[in-house]
Amino acid sequence: SWSIILIVVSSLFAFLLVVNNIRRTRNDIAIILALGMKRRFLYIAILMEYAILAILGYLFGLSIAIMVSSALIKIVSSLSSVPIGLEPNYQIMFIWSSFILLGLFSGYILGILFFRKEIKKIFE
Repeated sequence: SWSIILIVVSSLFAFLLVVNNIRRTRNDIAIILALGMKRRFLYIAILMEYAILAILGYLFGLSIAIMVSSALIKIVSSLSSVPIGLEPNYQIMFIWSSFILLGLFSGYILGILFFRKEIKKIFE
């Protein structure tokens, strides 16, 4: 159940991010389309931009999580007089971060679908 909540929350966050970004860059999009860029290519370019950002954010966040968890385990082990045999559970980190990535991609796709309607409004 936590995984579904995580996917829904990250999807909603990504959708709101895309919609907000599209509304801010509406004039730029209109200029690009007026210069002759095809709508299909514009959709693909924006989708690729968000996909690259999501993947880079995923890799950066996962590496930060691994470094921080390793550092915290070393700190707790050094402060304790009893040896603690803790190790970060990389499999769980990967699974949870994959849920977040799935939510981000679904939010981006929903945002792009909304974006198609916004482009039609630009030409009306």
